[in-house]
Amino acid sequence: MRACVAFRYPFPLVDVEKGKCYRLRLIMMASNVENYLFSVAGHNMTLVALDGVPVVPLQVTKVNMHIGERADVILCADQEPGYVRVYTQVAWDSVVVTLIVYVLAPSR
Repeated sequence: MRACVAFRYPFPLVDVEKGKCYRLRLIMMASNVENYLFSVAGHNMTLVALDGVPVVPLQVTKVNMHIGERADVILCADQEPGYVRVYTQVAWDSVVVTLIVYVLAPSR
């Protein structure tokens, strides 16, 4: 990860390559929020595990996380190059927590 200088807040950046899929492990480690919704703008995810236990894969646009829960999702980088916002949403607000950056595949 690296800091983003294109925006006012120094969002951490996560580089991805178009056409590749990435497994993300989400962990809800807050203590003052009952739950939050995790989403990636313009992307579907496939839920593959909850609390370390495999589940029947399910395509989702958001993952509802409660305190202490873990969720594994597969995110496929299938959009055009650019910056993509990653959100956590609680009942009263939506917060951008990081940015995904599509990068060019390295030359071979």
